[in-house]
Amino acid sequence: QVFLSVFGTTFLSSMWTKHTLTSFSDFAHIRGLILILGHRIVTRKKGTSTVKVPPAFVSRF
Repeated sequence: QVFLSVFGTTFLSSMWTKHTLTSFSDFAHIRGLILILGHRIVTRKKGTSTVKVPPAFVSRF
């Protein structure tokens, strides 16, 4: 009984950590997309169609 409870809590904590990590990486991707979109809007207002993408965002893919 004790072994089962310990195993269950370890499994749940590992699942929670994995879920937190994936949601955090998703948040980072969404933030990067928002940054790129915002940069696109700014460059379009200036009159240039060139979009400067941060190299760190590209290297993540």
